[in-house]
Amino acid sequence: MALATNPLETFRALFKWDNDAGVLVNRVARAPNSPAGALAGFDNGNGYRRVSVEGRKYYTHQIVWALHYGELPVGEIDHIDANPLNNRIENLRLTDRTGNNQNTRKRAHSKQPYKGVSQIKSGRWLARIGANNRLHRLGVFDTPELAYSAYCEGAKRLHGKFARLS
Repeated sequence: MALATNPLETFRALFKWDNDAGVLVNRVARAPNSPAGALAGFDNGNGYRRVSVEGRKYYTHQIVWALHYGELPVGEIDHIDANPLNNRIENLRLTDRTGNNQNTRKRAHSKQPYKGVSQIKSGRWLARIGANNRLHRLGVFDTPELAYSAYCEGAKRLHGKFARLS
């Protein structure tokens, strides 16, 4: 298939987007291991799916954005629910690197009970949050629940609509 010079035309020729399922699928067979009707792209190891089109790599959520809005996104796209496989248009929003980083989940390997909370040598609990290229200490508390409450207030104040509390 001859590819168009306009990426949007190429995306429309190669992919179908199912907003109800939040997935991008191949409209045509793109390779022996990528038949028509299969999920487009491959897992990049971080949970996001990527595809190669005309020698350029795109995240599937970038293509979904382009198919819906008629243009490639300017900046980054944030998955509101932090699920990189949920590409429903209602779950995608434009942001910058800062906004995208603010909407992150607690690290899966963390041994701490809550996001933004860590136990210090005294046995008490420290709440802190990163914002505006700084690490903000929110206080030291007797329980992890009190520290987490301070973290939640700080996240809402400093991160606004991008605050993710868990």
